[in-house]
Amino acid sequence: MSKIDFADRFQTQPYFGPAWVVVDCTVCPIQINRGVWELQRLWFSPKHGMHCIKYEVGVRIHDGAIVWVAGGTYGSMHDLTVARRTGLLRLLLHGEFLYGDKAYIGQFPFICPHKGRSANLTPGQQLWNFFFNPLRT
Repeated sequence: MSKIDFADRFQTQPYFGPAWVVVDCTVCPIQINRGVWELQRLWFSPKHGMHCIKYEVGVRIHDGAIVWVAGGTYGSMHDLTVARRTGLLRLLLHGEFLYGDKAYIGQFPFICPHKGRSANLTPGQQLWNFFFNPLRT
């Protein structure tokens, strides 16, 4: 697990709301011995349909700098479980939040979009998703 220090978090940063960093997991495909079922099961990600290694990446939203890289975990592990195990949540100061996708819903300190189809969301929830989703890309 490797990480970049958060020490420069408040140096001349414009205000983007209560969070400075967008966090998500990315996968890197790997080749695996298909003769050993236990190995296949651990490294296979049903969501991506392949055997892979998962990495958690945090990017500062005002300049796109990578401020957190951790992981090398099993492809079958959920993004929220990766976030809990890597130690990123322990590095945050009081009052700091992270932007995340729908995989992080319900976990403090993540700020997430509302889950569901647009037609099933209230106008306020649709407006939140409309302004929130471009921050994560």
